[in-house]
Amino acid sequence: MIHQKSDGLNEANIEKEKNTSTTNQLSDSWISKILVAVDHSENAKRALKTAVELALKYRSDLLVLNAVQIDKYGYQHGKYTEEDGQELVDHAVFSARDKGLPVKGIVKRAEVSVVETIIECATEEKVDLIVIGTRGQGGFKRLLLGSVSSGVVAHGPCNVLVVR
Repeated sequence: MIHQKSDGLNEANIEKEKNTSTTNQLSDSWISKILVAVDHSENAKRALKTAVELALKYRSDLLVLNAVQIDKYGYQHGKYTEEDGQELVDHAVFSARDKGLPVKGIVKRAEVSVVETIIECATEEKVDLIVIGTRGQGGFKRLLLGSVSSGVVAHGPCNVLVVR
């Protein structure tokens, strides 16, 4: 039996309204800023696509970051330059803006490590979610080479979504 409330709403409708209100509050405020770390890998492209989809769904700001491996003396450790990183970020920013997202692009020198650079940026920008691709290297290879995504998951200041 459903008891009628004096304002014409019954208990079932009130409970339904509470659940809907909570769900809307969660989807509106859970993720206000997303950082996506990009490089030139296919997994990073998938991470960017996922981050854009989430930003659209949650009406979040998007921050696109490329961390270029250059030490404090200016020596480049990877095969991509800062200019390559800027071009990658500019393309991602343009694509996200084309979809109507508020987006900011950043290229940073990873003087110590890419992991530290991503974590510092996420902390400085107060992001709610980091989206990052993985190269899918497992087992012994990961132990030898290290893993940016594993480092960010272990030490990140917020939730981390790893995309394959």
